[in-house]
Amino acid sequence: MRPEQLVLSAEGPGLPGTVRAVRFLGSYYEVEIQLPENVVRAWVGHATYLPGAVVYVGLRPPAG
Repeated sequence: MRPEQLVLSAEGPGLPGTVRAVRFLGSYYEVEIQLPENVVRAWVGHATYLPGAVVYVGLRPPAG
């Protein structure tokens, strides 16, 4: 899965994880999330989440 396919929310549904880092990359922020068994990265348009925050990771519905 690609970072732009992930959706983050403060409450479920989704897999719970902890924000490890937030990086500004020009037109978006990359949020690094520690899940129970691995680390994923999501791209978001604004820096809503801070390191240490609990978030829920889901998949964006397919376009079309």
